[in-house]
This record gives sequence, structure tokens and C-alpha cells, in this order.
Amino acid sequence: GWWIQRLMRLGLTRLKGLKWMKVEAGSMPHFEVLLIQKCELVEELPSTIEYLTILKSLYLINISNGLISSLNRDLEGGNYWKIAHIPEVRIVNTK
Repeated sequence: GWWIQRLMRLGLTRLKGLKWMKVEAGSMPHFEVLLIQKCELVEELPSTIEYLTILKSLYLINISNGLISSLNRDLEGGNYWKIAHIPEVRIVNTK
């Protein structure tokens, strides 16, 4: 819908059944902030997050240890490269 094209911020919180997300490349040209909080089943970021070039902030709070590990910049074969373009990335685990 037209509202997706205008979306600037999205917060996903306590979605216990959420396992993955799909974001079409170019579908959200104004998307600046993504928050994923207490979605423990999510094991990977949207596969096209690297195409969200205007994304300014990514907040990952109390997410799965597997996802946190995959985003380690020192992990060979990891997924850090997908978020390297995002100026502010905060990963918080208070579990």
C-alpha cells in the first residue's frame, strides 16, 4: 500500500511467533529507523536490509543469541556486512 512507501520508523516488539521478515528492495524509500525488541525467534535480519540505504538507526534489543552472533564484525562469513552502512546500530541484551 501507499503507506508502506511513506513509512519512516518501524518497531517490532514482543512478537513471539515472528521468525523472519521480508523487505522488498526499494519498497520503503523513506525508512530510517528499525527496532526489533523481544522477538526471540528472529534468527536473521531481513535479507534485503543492505538495500535500505537511507536506514539511519537499527536497534536490536533482547533478540536471539544466534542473531547477535551473526552480526559480529569479526565473524568470518557472518552478516555484519549487511548492516555496515547503518550509522547507528545498537545491540542490547538485558536477559
